[in-house]
Amino acid sequence: MNKGLQIERRFTNAGEDPYQNVEWLTRDSRITNPDGSVVFEMEDAEIPAAWSQVAGDIMVSKYFRKAGVPHLDEDGEPIVDDEGNPVVGPETSARQVINRLATTWRWWGEQHGYFAGADDAKAFEDEIAYMLLHQMAAPNSPQWFNTGLHHQYGIEGTAQGFWFVDPETGENVESPALQSSLLAGDRVLQIDGNPIRFWTDLQQALVTGSGRTPDGKPQTILKVERDNQVLDIEIIPLLSGADKLRKIGVIPAEQMVIDRLYENSPAARAGLLSGDRILALDGAAIYTSYAISRYLEKYPEKLIEVTIERDGEKIGFPMKPESVVITTEGDTTPSFGLVIERKLWLEYINPLNQVYDVVVMTVNVLGALFSRHSDIGLDKLSGPVGIFDVLYKTALNDIRWFLYILVLINVNLAILNLLPIPILDGGHLVFLAIEKIKGSPLSVKVRGIAQQVGMVLLFTLIIFVTYNDILRAFKGQ
Repeated sequence: MNKGLQIERRFTNAGEDPYQNVEWLTRDSRITNPDGSVVFEMEDAEIPAAWSQVAGDIMVSKYFRKAGVPHLDEDGEPIVDDEGNPVVGPETSARQVINRLATTWRWWGEQHGYFAGADDAKAFEDEIAYMLLHQMAAPNSPQWFNTGLHHQYGIEGTAQGFWFVDPETGENVESPALQSSLLAGDRVLQIDGNPIRFWTDLQQALVTGSGRTPDGKPQTILKVERDNQVLDIEIIPLLSGADKLRKIGVIPAEQMVIDRLYENSPAARAGLLSGDRILALDGAAIYTSYAISRYLEKYPEKLIEVTIERDGEKIGFPMKPESVVITTEGDTTPSFGLVIERKLWLEYINPLNQVYDVVVMTVNVLGALFSRHSDIGLDKLSGPVGIFDVLYKTALNDIRWFLYILVLINVNLAILNLLPIPILDGGHLVFLAIEKIKGSPLSVKVRGIAQQVGMVLLFTLIIFVTYNDILRAFKGQ
């Protein structure tokens, strides 16, 4: 008997496209504030005809990916501009959203051996797509927002959260940060002795870390500032994701400034204003909008004391959350009816400093690569295929990231060229040093053998990393 799930079709038939029997139409979606100002607008969005205008507006305004999606022609081929570059933009059809969810869930199931066979996997995908199309079932919002963005479109980003799924047991586990003495609001100064200026510094230092406990587990030491005291905190990272990189489950703090309030919401009735900064809930400091959501889910019926800062003064407002509908199926969640400000700013960094940062990062990665205590091995390296893939994806998203990656590659190549490997410049420098010490040139035979060995090593490495790149591409990593 085959192990795995055997999926019985209830709404679909094998060989039939679940999207074909749905009547589709295009609608305009427009979301406005109470004063009539437009919050969001999209024309000619493709929606199932049976869906209400409200359901369509929710799908288009909330769940359509707004950038980085390759546009396809009627034959499903990528559309390119006059210069041959892929045309990208937002999702424009509900079928795109539903397809990326259903196909990604199927792919995940196949990767972990959930299905008895390929027919069961296809039946699962079709049945899920049918139920989503006909509003018979729906996942929670994070799935609509995020699932399949990388698998379907190659869109990348940093995974964040406080809980992990153990791939061995399938169970939710607390993040290493929650299991340690680290607290929300701690200011990270160093990680494993490396100073932290930006959030990316923390991520890079964590991934390339080589700390180990006496029993061989990965170990990270964070130096943090808390209440004007400097503390050292030990954390045992998890090896997470397809590449098994070190992660501890933390996200950066937000400014927590209120951007806007919904009309007649608990926050509006209590007297909160746009520009107020939320400091605490029931006396407990709050640093992220995620923390607000978790607290309201825990105490949906409680009268909560919200402490805010306004014009330098701390003010308390008692308010009780109210349930708001978040899906067309009537699912609700407790809410104060406010939106936290998302502020972006542009910072100029001296190019020399940027190059220096890339040099330091490259040296750290090389150090981790040659350290037996780190979790960075040759299997994490990329070759020409992987480099092209990264350049292609960054070019689709932002030309500035594309240029940054080019700088990174050039600095990497410059440093690698100085490694003491024959046929590289570093190898020639070693030859010169040896000749200087011995007072006579090396024989042609010795040079030839060394260069042949170096060439074999170099081409072996190129073949190995290219094989890994191709393997990642087939796995959709």
